[in-house]
Amino acid sequence: EIRLSLVGSEMCIRDRYKLFRRILGQVQHCSLFTHPEISTAVNIVSQNMANPSDRDLQRVFTILRYLYGCTQAHQQQKLTHKRHDKYDSIHYKQNPIHAKCDADLSNCKKTRRSRTGFCIYLFGMLEGWCSRRQASVSLSTCESEYVSLSSCAQHVKWFKELVANMGVEVAVCEPVFILTDSASARQLAHSDVSIINKYSKHIEQRVHWFRELVKSKQLCIAHIPGDQNTSDIFTKCVSIKLFTKYRRELLHGDYAHIRDIPNLKCSLMYTHNPMSPYHISHFVCMCHSHNLTSFFVLRN
Repeated sequence: EIRLSLVGSEMCIRDRYKLFRRILGQVQHCSLFTHPEISTAVNIVSQNMANPSDRDLQRVFTILRYLYGCTQAHQQQKLTHKRHDKYDSIHYKQNPIHAKCDADLSNCKKTRRSRTGFCIYLFGMLEGWCSRRQASVSLSTCESEYVSLSSCAQHVKWFKELVANMGVEVAVCEPVFILTDSASARQLAHSDVSIINKYSKHIEQRVHWFRELVKSKQLCIAHIPGDQNTSDIFTKCVSIKLFTKYRRELLHGDYAHIRDIPNLKCSLMYTHNPMSPYHISHFVCMCHSHNLTSFFVLRN
């Protein structure tokens, strides 16, 4: 009787394992191509793929029911791409690529590794996203955010060259904006290369590599409020209100002009202006002479 019980239990675990993998593969395909908002949930559930429990099976069924609800006629949610007229204007000088980046310190309770999340837009439309655990344990929030920024910068640099090779010249002429809600990581990226303290010396190579991109004007790090950082959905579970808000932006695009963000801090302005003003207006950037010239032409 004990042997029959063990055999029955083993068959039950095997069937649960096969069912879990089959459903997880289907929802993971959706998270990679059509529904970026479920990337974090799929990534967390897939960590127990080797030995899934009944609770893991219930979670993956919950994700499957959510995807089924998105196909209903009264609530159709799908990734869309559409053309926006403002990108055809000759006065639009901003790089068509921008990214949003975030990290959650010690997100995994088992390994205490942080989670990196970022999303990349092209002409306001979502083109790439990522939600994954970092390779090592971060010792501070600044480190986890900086590792996330560095990972995002690697993808942005590759994507920028890809878009430039397609003939979009403005992708090369203008810096790519990466928006983050971490003040410490942004200040570390803008600080002098010689300044390496005890909180950043263990990531010195990553710090120097990222600073070179900022100094060469390939990247521009700007601040964004935490409740407007869409990449937050790729790092942790958020409330229903924020989830609905972020999902709308991910699926239907982010067409907000970067310089319309209140209190935007421009790293290039700190580099070129000896007065170092703290804020810039939404229509003027002193480090972009052509934008300033076009502004005065329009004003006069």
